[in-house]
This record gives sequence, structure tokens and C-alpha cells, in this order.
Amino acid sequence: MGFGWEEPENLGCEQDGYVNTPGWDVTPTFFEDEAGNEVMYFASTREAGVATTLAHHYESVMRRDGTFGPGVPVHELNEAYPYGDLGITVRRDGLEVFFLSTRPYGGAGMPWNFWRATRRSTREPWSDIEFVPELGNPAFGNGRITLSFDGRELYFASGRPGGLGGNDLYVARREKMRGPGGR
Repeated sequence: MGFGWEEPENLGCEQDGYVNTPGWDVTPTFFEDEAGNEVMYFASTREAGVATTLAHHYESVMRRDGTFGPGVPVHELNEAYPYGDLGITVRRDGLEVFFLSTRPYGGAGMPWNFWRATRRSTREPWSDIEFVPELGNPAFGNGRITLSFDGRELYFASGRPGGLGGNDLYVARREKMRGPGGR
């Protein structure tokens, strides 16, 4: 039974001018910038090695031939080691991101908590990152997080107390976003 999918293909390795590295390159998310470019954000352990949670955020713009080039660090979203970032999701207009991080907020750096940043234009750098306490402290977030199409629902997995055991799926809802940067 066919569903119309072609055979999956690797996006290619960095040493040949493409996106993947020997580290873990995970949790891709996409948006179209103001110039009409398809931009991929993802987490990677390329600086820290394979078996680690010390990932940082990278971006790669789709080229005219449909391939993605080497990832470029998104410096304003990345925390210096020994903290890790993961699970980035970008609002469809590219003006707001949410992600999980082990960076400290009011104490030790673990477990994973939610952080966000905004910007007025996809041509501008991201704002200072902000801790999102409404989503839990600690949030015990895990893996991929996803914003709904309208940016009003955030879906994620969490091992927080009160669940059914292991990781459960959660949704957090908010009011309609107004103005540039989602404020």
C-alpha cells in the first residue's frame, strides 16, 4: 500500500557543504522568512559530541536547489555550556520561538524548562530569552515541542508529577497574539 512518500534521503554531511554532522542533529522546525526563504531551525550536539544533552540551536536556509547548507549557530538563543537547549519550535511567521533548556532559573540548571524569545522582523536578531514560568517550574519538558498553526497552543511531552507515568502529552493555551513579536 503506497501513501505517496518517496524513500527518505539523508540531507547530507557538513564536510560536503550540507547540514548534518557526526553529532546529533535533531528536532527540525521550519518557517518562511520575510524574503520568502525556507528556514530550518534545529538542535545539534556538533560542538559537544554525540552522547550528550548539550545541544544548541542552529539555522540553515534552503538553497535554490532544494538542499540545506551547513548549520549556523543562532547565538542569541544559545547558552554557554554546560547547559543544553532542545526542542525548538518557531511560530509560522518566524517572530517567536519556544524551546527547552537546562539553563538555570532561580537555582540549578536541571531539569528542562521552557524559554522563549521574540523579534519584530525575521531580519532582526532574537530578543533576550525569557523563562516561561506558566509552563511549569520545573517543567520536566521532553523532546519536541510544537506550536499550533495560529500560535495559541503549545504541545509538548512532560514527565511532570500528576501524569500517568513516564511522559505524557500536554497542551498549554493562550490568548490570541497581537502585534510584532507576539506581544
